[in-house]
Amino acid sequence: MAVSLPLRTASLELRALATQASLLVRARRSEAPSAPEPDAPRAVVLVHGFMAAPAVLAPLADHLRAELGQPVSTYGYPSHRSFEWILDGLAEFVASELPRDATLGLVGHSLGGLVCRAYAQGDAHGGRVDRLVTIACPHRGTRVARVLPTRLGRALRPGSEHLTRLAHGDARLTTLPRTVIVAEHDHLVAPGTHAPDGDEHALHVVPGVSHNAVLYDARTFRLVADALR
Repeated sequence: MAVSLPLRTASLELRALATQASLLVRARRSEAPSAPEPDAPRAVVLVHGFMAAPAVLAPLADHLRAELGQPVSTYGYPSHRSFEWILDGLAEFVASELPRDATLGLVGHSLGGLVCRAYAQGDAHGGRVDRLVTIACPHRGTRVARVLPTRLGRALRPGSEHLTRLAHGDARLTTLPRTVIVAEHDHLVAPGTHAPDGDEHALHVVPGVSHNAVLYDARTFRLVADALR
């Protein structure tokens, strides 16, 4: 179903897409960021969304490093893989790339939010996750996934078996501080599907932006940093 965005919101969304393209080009020309210090007591992990890459989260990562003084890493994955493959990859990334004893703050945009949520529900992190932040995340699925004839597409459809299992697993997150950041005019995540069931989370709506522009909004930067302090 097509969604009509306010003119200013549409302009910001187009600018966000241009920003992402520029970040991807620059990332190809630069070296990979160095790994976090092996003895850091706390680390932040960012996870991008569908058909994106770590580079699109670079502005947020830079802001968090400056604000929090903590190492920030971004997990990247190919979007043609299944949800389970992506989730296993995050567990492997944490085990191999991050300080072994550090506590973890997880931040995911869009599909990345679901990946972070599923990882926090599991046992692979050994109880190290102490914050979960999702941005423009389809917690209850997205109708857009109906046009994706893949395992991942089927998993993201509203009412899917996968999302049902994820909802049931939220009982394991009752003591975990969770922050849900929503774009007011999200054209991919419909109202009513952008937050998990229950009220065990802090919900913040960023006005005037859509699915990608919310990633580059100063208000989002502040919300994420405050959630991770």
